[in-house]
Amino acid sequence: MRFLFSDGYTDRDYSNIVPEYKRPQPMPSVYSTDEIRRVENTDSGRCKKRNYAMLLLATRLGIRSGDIARLTFADVDFVADTIRLTQQKTAARIELPLLPEIKAALTDYVDNERPKSDSAYIFTISRPPYNRVTIMQIGKTTARALQNAGIDCGTRGRGPHAFRSSLASSMVNDNIPYEIVRKTLGHVDPNAIKSYARLDVEQLRLYSLAPAEASGDFAELLAGRRVL
Repeated sequence: MRFLFSDGYTDRDYSNIVPEYKRPQPMPSVYSTDEIRRVENTDSGRCKKRNYAMLLLATRLGIRSGDIARLTFADVDFVADTIRLTQQKTAARIELPLLPEIKAALTDYVDNERPKSDSAYIFTISRPPYNRVTIMQIGKTTARALQNAGIDCGTRGRGPHAFRSSLASSMVNDNIPYEIVRKTLGHVDPNAIKSYARLDVEQLRLYSLAPAEASGDFAELLAGRRVL
């Protein structure tokens, strides 16, 4: 439209009446509670205690992989049973409960498997110089856990973000208010969790509308008395 106006084909610029195209938001990848349990209980390869603790942070609290990789001892209060961190993606502070199973997994890893290192990061690789784990390593750990659990992922994501989506979907389906879900996941945008509502099929059924009765040519078509 701008071209037609600028080159004199039209006497007015009609580009402002053309609606902008909005890229459709893909449906989140979601795993069932049973599948999540199987992933948590599967053999995740080398560094089992470390991998188990990282998986729990993703499945039980929905923490992003980047924040798991950068989690420090200063972020975890083992006395007050609280995790406080600044999210890498949004730079927003978030406070989460240090659930008993996560606390036990972290303590087990630190006491019995983590290399003796002065690193401030909790999760490190197992070889010198004991750098912190990377996002890629966490992704590989997640994919391997799904495979070892014998889960058919299909087109679903195989990264830790799928567990974040699964947690959000589970909370929505359990009638937990959206605002609580948003704060738990650390979303800044109030509309960020709308996509998860589309997965809440049972709740959506309450608002379904009965289809209008067919009439005229359309009714004839449905009855087979008319063809296109």
